[in-house]
Amino acid sequence: MSVYIFSQARFDSTRLPGKVLKAINGRSLLDYHIERVAQVKQAHQHVIVTSIEKNDDCIVTHLSDKDVIVRRGSKHNVLERFVQAAQSLALTESDYIVRLTGDCPLVDPTLIDALIQFHLESGTDYSNIDVNTIPRGFDAEIFNFKGLLQVFNDAKEAYQQEHVTPYFYQHPTLFQCASLSFSPPRSAHLRLCVDELEDFQLVERVITHFGNDIDFVSANEIIDFLNMTPAVASINARVGQKKLGE
Repeated sequence: MSVYIFSQARFDSTRLPGKVLKAINGRSLLDYHIERVAQVKQAHQHVIVTSIEKNDDCIVTHLSDKDVIVRRGSKHNVLERFVQAAQSLALTESDYIVRLTGDCPLVDPTLIDALIQFHLESGTDYSNIDVNTIPRGFDAEIFNFKGLLQVFNDAKEAYQQEHVTPYFYQHPTLFQCASLSFSPPRSAHLRLCVDELEDFQLVERVITHFGNDIDFVSANEIIDFLNMTPAVASINARVGQKKLGE
């Protein structure tokens, strides 16, 4: 049994084109993401899963000297993209996949390790970090390849294929699901994922504040900084999370 981290990333974005390669202090958002994921102790390999579209060639080129595996697949059917990537790497049905998105540059490796351990101990089919108790941008999901194959065979709606995992938690009679929650909640109103320019501006302020330490600061340290600097925390206050299917 091995744990693989799959980070989906595309250059195109309707709200902020080219966001994953936008640079802060000479490094792209994807670079920050990769460096932090590299610190996850229980992960076997990190795979960047992008599309076969020509627009995403620049991501492949950018990653050519990075210590990650790159796989490409369907632009819109990201579920199929994940399955094909897993098959190309010869994952067994008992291997686990942690799903991340490359537009979250400040993912916390300690939280990802905690999610992996939580999932292994709970014995569920699908687990996530509860975004009602921690800011978006620190979220993650985990499931095994067997479950992903079942979802791939059964999920027919376009939004289920685009967002990979909805079929898991929409069918609790088929899959045991659990969430790693934090009590009390840790400022869940904050956003540290990058969907719009204001998100990028907030993350830029966070990265600039921590400087060379940014690869190693925890989610709690980032949350504390934002809580102490409401002018920074409010930069992206108007930005909402898109609903499934939007």
